Amino acid sequence: MGFGGRREDGEYPSYREAFTRTLGVLYYGLAFNITFLELYTLYKSYKRADEKEQQPWELGFSYRLKDERNIRPVLFVAAYGFYLLSIFFFMGYQTLPPHRGLLTLTEFSENYRYYEAYFDMEPLEQLNEHGDWVEVEQDGYVIEVLNYSIRPDFQFEVDGEYLSTVYFETSIGDVDEFIATNRDYMGLAYLSAAGAEEKGRFFSSLKPEDVMKEIYEKTMEDFTMKHKGVVADSTVDYRGYTGGGGFIIPQETSTNRYYKHSYKITLP
Repeated sequence: MGFGGRREDGEYPSYREAFTRTLGVLYYGLAFNITFLELYTLYKSYKRADEKEQQPWELGFSYRLKDERNIRPVLFVAAYGFYLLSIFFFMGYQTLPPHRGLLTLTEFSENYRYYEAYFDMEPLEQLNEHGDWVEVEQDGYVIEVLNYSIRPDFQFEVDGEYLSTVYFETSIGDVDEFIATNRDYMGLAYLSAAGAEEKGRFFSSLKPEDVMKEIYEKTMEDFTMKHKGVVADSTVDYRGYTGGGGFIIPQETSTNRYYKHSYKITLP
């Protein structure tokens, strides 16, 4: 939309006329920004506008609101479409890990930490560049939920300098407490490896939320997951326990409970 001020005869004002009009705005409308006096002139301008009187600087001028370019609506729609497309690509790009292609152990660990941040996780321990768990420095107070934990120790196999296998095994005996499952470790590790296969893409066909949801649903059963040659095999064997809400729950009437879990990711 274009806003145009012209003389009453329809012609554009000269530079001198435009300057005179601007000077009138400063004098009659703003009082040259002099404190208190400016409030008075603004009030007077408001009253004139409210009573539909012409402002002193508008004498000899007329105004019109005109759409001088029919292409403007098209440009607006195109710009808004580009904005939405940019948001789509930005959100999609966020699902990709920082390292793609063949992964070193250091790169895998960085991908793992990336997905922890992606899901707003605040772990007490993180993988360092050697694939070992190290304690995270905490700011302020830390509230820990006291439950039995079977945090796995990742084992790695490399082909030359590049990662070929990630695996872990955990087991427990007869425990009376709720036990946190390995579901987050499984999901983050798989995303760190499978996300690296999204080479040359601006957004991932691998949906992190879908991967985590599927693993959460299958934590207490055997399953295989595959994406672009990255294969995860999970095997569980247990007695006297049941699963729910991210925990392995002991059955009160059971004795001689046990739980064993093995998880292996094979990279192409």
